[in-house]
Amino acid sequence: MTDLVQHWNQAFDKPIESLGWYESDPQPTWDLVQTYTEPEHRIHIAGAGRSVLVSTLWEEGYQNLLLSDLSDQALKLLSKDNPSIPKDYFWQSDLSQAWGKEHSHKIDTWIDRAVLHFLTQEEQRQVYFKNLKSALKPGGRVILGQFAIEGAKKCCGLDIFPYDTERYCSYLGSEFDLLEDFDFTYYNPNGDPRPYAYAVFEKS
Repeated sequence: MTDLVQHWNQAFDKPIESLGWYESDPQPTWDLVQTYTEPEHRIHIAGAGRSVLVSTLWEEGYQNLLLSDLSDQALKLLSKDNPSIPKDYFWQSDLSQAWGKEHSHKIDTWIDRAVLHFLTQEEQRQVYFKNLKSALKPGGRVILGQFAIEGAKKCCGLDIFPYDTERYCSYLGSEFDLLEDFDFTYYNPNGDPRPYAYAVFEKS
């Protein structure tokens, strides 16, 4: 984990507009939040990084947040970018490691744009989904946006494990109902296309 933390700390310690996953406009995730989440809901943003989505949520009244990232540097910079957000909303966490009881957050919405696809080992993915399932309330929603199967094979110099709706379903299992899915092409700051697979699920 230490090597990965260092990798991401170095990656994030650059001007925000140069980050390969930077979005000046956090679409389509923001539209999905407005459709499937209420302002009072507890929202976990996995891999919050320096996402513009965080400030958008906060400014629009979605202020019950849990902002996690593997990189402590990313969280420090995110906090600096959003000084009105309480410090205890920021949480350095490796989502491929089992959460203890102290991390038994009860979450209404779990949002993950481009964290899950970095978990290239099956054991990591199983732990990630176990954490998600245990933390999400009944009726809670999951918004996932990861590199699509026909898309790029690497990001930030790391291998990725891509997704489509069928693959999401296989990990979430029968207790989750699919509400919406679609393909989306994101263009990174270099202008390169990055196909994503988006899907929204509800826990029964």
